[in-house]
Amino acid sequence: MKNNYFKLLIIIFVTLFIKTASFSQTTLSAGDMMIIGCDLNANIFRVVLLKDITSNTVIKFTDIGWLTGTPGAWETNSSNLSGEGTITWTTTTSLASGTVLDLNFLGSGMASLKTVEGSPQNQSIVVNQMSLADVVSSNGENLFVYQGNASNPYFVTGFNNIVINTVSILIGLNGWTPDGSYINGYAITSNLPNGNGSQNALTDGINALGMIDPCRQVQVQYTGPTTATDISTWKSRFMNRSNWSCGSSGVTNSVANTITILPLAVSEFETISNLKLYPNPMANSLNIDFQNLTNASVTIYDVNGRLLRANNLTELSNTIPTSDFQKGIYFFKIQSNEGSVTKRIVKE
Repeated sequence: MKNNYFKLLIIIFVTLFIKTASFSQTTLSAGDMMIIGCDLNANIFRVVLLKDITSNTVIKFTDIGWLTGTPGAWETNSSNLSGEGTITWTTTTSLASGTVLDLNFLGSGMASLKTVEGSPQNQSIVVNQMSLADVVSSNGENLFVYQGNASNPYFVTGFNNIVINTVSILIGLNGWTPDGSYINGYAITSNLPNGNGSQNALTDGINALGMIDPCRQVQVQYTGPTTATDISTWKSRFMNRSNWSCGSSGVTNSVANTITILPLAVSEFETISNLKLYPNPMANSLNIDFQNLTNASVTIYDVNGRLLRANNLTELSNTIPTSDFQKGIYFFKIQSNEGSVTKRIVKE
């Protein structure tokens, strides 16, 4: 009997441990990381975090091209794929939104990831494929950041920089090869994911960027404003091609090792998010509607400041049950990556 009891305790402990570990990973949305520079000669891509991430978060980087179609899939038919591959990064520490990192493709199955000032983050790097000594082509390269399985990825961001001109590689107005024009076998470019074969699509100028003339060169980087601002403005800055420069100077520290992200002012937050809480007064439920918010949540407090409830807001329109609340005044705090606001709601 004691043996069975002991075994049951072990099973419960292991189950709780697995559940805790599974919840420790940060789930990213499209645009929560962005690529803000590359030096194809030095095999370096510069990325910036636009969301706090916890330890044990798994993020993948790949220079394999994406083929749109039905279904969409990674390119497979290329003699150059020995130089293509995927880097899996499992974070060993928490990193704050605004951290800037350099991803270095070292070749021959190796890679490193470090903050711009030099702190290594590569103790958790695993490289698949990339067997060549020089894996990044100076003729051009693409890079995707994603989470999940390669067979059904969730794209966080994408970058495409085609340097050479060939008859076989067509370059669209947005710097990506147009759907249907990409010949499977050219390892230096990609279609822009459109949602076929993946969990989501990317949009050029919003959460992905392709280089266009005259900035299709070996070294390109963001050199726009670096003053502190809110996360939406940072994203707009990074996705604005007029804020980029190109040439032979390499990827310099035009962006410091961190950027400063400010919360939106309340009025601006509500305007951008189209946030609505109704009805007020409420009865047995409250509706919370919004747009353009990522990782939104609500915490509810009574007039004495006691936390009553906390919920993630996973839909654009959410209904919060309040039938168990007594009549009185409550404070609903809406939080997201873009900012926060607190609303006073009356229960009748």
